Amino acid sequence: MNAVTLRRRLIPAEVQARVTAASRTLVMGTLSVGSLAGGALGGVIGVTPTIVVGALVGAASGIFVLPPLLREV
Repeated sequence: MNAVTLRRRLIPAEVQARVTAASRTLVMGTLSVGSLAGGALGGVIGVTPTIVVGALVGAASGIFVLPPLLREV
């Protein structure tokens, strides 16, 4: 489900702007931190191993998403 649609359905109208601003702040902050970490890691271990590490971290992030989804089924 689209994050914006979900947010609009769950969050009261009077605080939607605040929630959207907080969400954008968190996303933009993590993008900056991730880019910095990826660049530093690429400089230390090389580009190809950094891409592998990124793929593994991305795959492992599903572990945090799947258990709540499985409980709903």
